[in-house]
Amino acid sequence: MIKNHKPFRKAITITLSVIAILSLYELGRRNIGGFAGSYPFAETWTIHHPLEDVKLRLAKLHRISPNLFRDTASLQFTNAYSSDPSSQDRIDFYYADRDEYVQVIITSSWECDTCAEVALVSFTSRKNSTIRLMNRDFNWFANRREIQTFEDRILRHISED
Repeated sequence: MIKNHKPFRKAITITLSVIAILSLYELGRRNIGGFAGSYPFAETWTIHHPLEDVKLRLAKLHRISPNLFRDTASLQFTNAYSSDPSSQDRIDFYYADRDEYVQVIITSSWECDTCAEVALVSFTSRKNSTIRLMNRDFNWFANRREIQTFEDRILRHISED
């Protein structure tokens, strides 16, 4: 009796092709990141509220949960680019369970006049000052976990109607 190995070879070929494509995608994501201006590795969200409204929502969140912020005494927006005061504001959050700061950039959206963009840029450990860039220094699963954590802790408060 002659066995037909064709289905077995086809399954192995498909499996290896999928693994190769996913590996190339992950390699490209970590090395190239994207072509998004100054922060190519940032994860961005468009909030359908004006920038000033987003800042007011952050101020409200600071009053409710000051421990979510790096500076618990007052809400501080740091200019991301010192040469242009209107371009982007950086705000630092604090994840107490991991003892690290979370750097976020907020800016007016160029796609929509009444929208703001929120970009999750990096994480800095307080213990050893290690900086981890979003979409670069995490694998795919950890990246999704960080996105979900940020959405649950912070983004839902500033994007809700």
